[in-house]
Amino acid sequence: MTSSHYLNATVVRIAALVLNALGTFFLFPFILNNIGEHDFGIWSVAASITGYMLLIDFGVSLACTRFLSLSMGDEKRWQRIITNAVALSLVLMLLFVMLGLGLLALRHFDINIISDRTLSLVVGVLAIETGFSMVLRLYQSILRTDLKYIQLGLFEILRVLLRLVGFPFILFAGGGLIQLIMYSAAVNVLFFSCSYFYVRYSHHHTYFSKYDIDFSVIKELFHFGKFAIVVQAAELFRYRLDGVFIGIAMGISSIAQYAILITAVDMAVQVLSRFLSYWETIIIRHTDTDSSDDDQIALDYLFKSMTIGFWISALFIGNFYLLGETFLTLWVGEKYAHLTDELVLLSSLLILVTFQMSITPYLNGHGKQKSDAFMTLFEVVVKASLAVPAIHFLGFKGLMLVTLLSGVAVSLLGRLTMVANVSGHSYSVIILRLIKISLPIILVSFFVFLLANIVDTFHLREMVSKLLILVLQALILLFFMRDKIRNKLQSKVITVT
Repeated sequence: MTSSHYLNATVVRIAALVLNALGTFFLFPFILNNIGEHDFGIWSVAASITGYMLLIDFGVSLACTRFLSLSMGDEKRWQRIITNAVALSLVLMLLFVMLGLGLLALRHFDINIISDRTLSLVVGVLAIETGFSMVLRLYQSILRTDLKYIQLGLFEILRVLLRLVGFPFILFAGGGLIQLIMYSAAVNVLFFSCSYFYVRYSHHHTYFSKYDIDFSVIKELFHFGKFAIVVQAAELFRYRLDGVFIGIAMGISSIAQYAILITAVDMAVQVLSRFLSYWETIIIRHTDTDSSDDDQIALDYLFKSMTIGFWISALFIGNFYLLGETFLTLWVGEKYAHLTDELVLLSSLLILVTFQMSITPYLNGHGKQKSDAFMTLFEVVVKASLAVPAIHFLGFKGLMLVTLLSGVAVSLLGRLTMVANVSGHSYSVIILRLIKISLPIILVSFFVFLLANIVDTFHLREMVSKLLILVLQALILLFFMRDKIRNKLQSKVITVT
């Protein structure tokens, strides 16, 4: 990949990310106000269900990308890999389509195995969508192997634009939740179809032949994919499926409020991930050698990544604390402004993301992906076992506390112990380095918290806001007059000399 191609691909991917974030930000309150909390709760559950269903490909799509990359230029090997991946996905597609049609048929005859009739219809539609998407998205592996990130970014932009145009049109035309779900499903299938048709156009065939079906290749795909899927599943259950627990314990209408919090925090997670993903390759590169010096460098980069992540996390958590009520009021209305405390607590998940994204590359570089995968799975099992009773006694806050405490405990006692064992350092040395990078952040955060409480206690928020506006205006004025000020200072210095 040339530098210009890499730059163009990066720009397109960032454009897709920004467009998607802006679309979510503006469409979220619009859809919530139009379809109501109950239907919006089902909408949120639908998004979680789709993510969960796509995981049932057992990591085959991830394995495809890896094995295709290792077989560049070998057309026969490519055909064997794609053929067997598609064959497995076709079987799964058939099962999902049968499940979806079965649910729709049962609903038609008023036999509901899911108590909520609307949710039963939604699950049926999503099962059919997932079946088709599971097969078509395998062709994204070919585009990734060919480094066609510009095309993938453009397909994502197309999907976002179709949603931005389609969703308001459906609501203005009198449509509701079911129409939104069906349209969204069609857009998703179209999105994955773009990769299929692009491969067929550029490669002149689809790499599928029934004569190349081989169970040994399927086994090979499974062997790699099983640990990757454990991590993906655990990440999904870490907080993205919390709406399901909320629905079970508090009712579907409560999911809408939790979805507001998740959407806001997820935007912060996307920003944090962009900063931390930069260090992933660097850390792995230095662990993939036999040199102890290189491994020490990798460990230094691990803590550098963690430092950056903690500062960014503190920035988001602090701003949600200071401006959360104003943000929620402007975004989704005064009705949901009372969720500020929950928003601050949930944003603490950024700390868990920092631990995960900093430590996992180091462990994977040392071949500890299996241990890391099961560490993540253990964290989610602990959280899932405590989720429903925590919600019952403490509501939203109970679920967030369980998520945060289980994640921090596993990171401190589990992952950092693994880092100590792999690096050859004692556990106390690793913890001392963690304290060293965390202490300044904690002190600054405490100062901001104290200052904010003083402002609230003496009712100075309005005065501070005006003062900040004046400071901002002064900074803007200085920015535009910087050349004149610099020239004037230089002329004075010359005069004096």
